Amino acid sequence: PTSPAAPATPAPDPAPASRRQDPADSVYRAGRSALGKGDYRQAEAAFRRVTASWPKSAYANDATYFQAYALYRIGNTSDLQRGRQVLAVLTDTARAVPVPLRRDASNLDLRICGVLAQRGEVACSPLVRDRADELLAGGFGGAIAGAGEAGVTAAAEAMSSVEMQRVMGQAQVAAADAAGERARADAEAMAHPEVQRAIAGAG
Repeated sequence: PTSPAAPATPAPDPAPASRRQDPADSVYRAGRSALGKGDYRQAEAAFRRVTASWPKSAYANDATYFQAYALYRIGNTSDLQRGRQVLAVLTDTARAVPVPLRRDASNLDLRICGVLAQRGEVACSPLVRDRADELLAGGFGGAIAGAGEAGVTAAAEAMSSVEMQRVMGQAQVAAADAAGERARADAEAMAHPEVQRAIAGAG
């Protein structure tokens, strides 16, 4: 199957000089190089080796994320499912994972779930439908501002075009109604005698 579109740019290579002495450094860098060349199978194998051989490496968390990212880019259903399993290590709140990386992992998991739900994965449907409901409940613009690119895209990928059009249509109607109410309120305020006197006085 065609590989899904890439999510937001992955986290930058966290390889300051202090990490060059890490035993996993060369393998991790090989994985990043393969990732940059689009050789996702080779990249996944390298990152998997980092986490398997050096689980306490300073690269372990990043390698876990990029292993899942490589699986996502490969795009086969079995690889996507394995990508979610890999990401569970980072989304587990019982583990010490930096907040930005945990957030990136959650967003990637949502993107993967969006693709799997589109392919009929029942377990992923509630997650992306919850995000789609957020779009509808909060108004399309507000939900986009609060949900983040990954969640919005996952919901769009998981839903059929008819459903998405329904969500967008209802959100647009609600926005138009709200705008109309504001316009009516402004007109009523402007028509108030005290406002008119204030305007006349200012002139």
